[in-house]
Amino acid sequence: MDSVAKDDRRDQGGAMWRKIPLAGALITISLGALVAEPSRFEDTIRGFEEADRVNPPEPGGVLFVGSSSIRMWRDLEMAFPDLGPILNRGFGGSTMADLLEVTDRIVLPSRPAVIVVYEGDNDLAGKATPAEVAARFAMFLDRMAEALPETRVLILSVKPSFARWALLPQMRETNQLLTRMAVARERVEFVDVFHAMLGPGVSLAREDFSDDGLHLSARGYARWAEVLTPWLRGALD
Repeated sequence: MDSVAKDDRRDQGGAMWRKIPLAGALITISLGALVAEPSRFEDTIRGFEEADRVNPPEPGGVLFVGSSSIRMWRDLEMAFPDLGPILNRGFGGSTMADLLEVTDRIVLPSRPAVIVVYEGDNDLAGKATPAEVAARFAMFLDRMAEALPETRVLILSVKPSFARWALLPQMRETNQLLTRMAVARERVEFVDVFHAMLGPGVSLAREDFSDDGLHLSARGYARWAEVLTPWLRGALD
């Protein structure tokens, strides 16, 4: 049973609004406000579309989509050698609002068996609240349930990082909301990479990050792959 109630209506100007209860509070959000500016990543998205036209993705694979934490996973296929075909459609700097804008263009056409999505990190850095991030995820999951009802979705938790350490409380709250959302929905799972990276005493390992303190190093991605592999196997089975 879907725990996120939806009440859509239009105002006098024709804008669609949605009321979504999250964490005990009712928030009203304009759907237009949740969707990023068209063409913000247009060149990248057109590049994906052209690649898919020239070499159509094999249906039934694993689609990774999200921000730079996905885009920069260079050895993604090698990280999961027996779980392909794997398609990387990460676009750096994106938010869940950006992903909502291009879902029909880069997610639906590949008809994946499993979607692994990482967003929320940039949303929070852009001053979105945890409830707003969760609302955006709810919209994405609604679209998947409608267009790809047999597809499983694995939501990667928002990761901690040195560069965004001040956002740790918001990250925790967002991850809690996404966990509840996944539990309440069929074919959706929450994969916790947050605690895999957060060591004893609430600390991070410098070796897990690149020099900017935000993006992952090869060792950081190895941690992600270790956590994610059993979830992928279960989803594909």
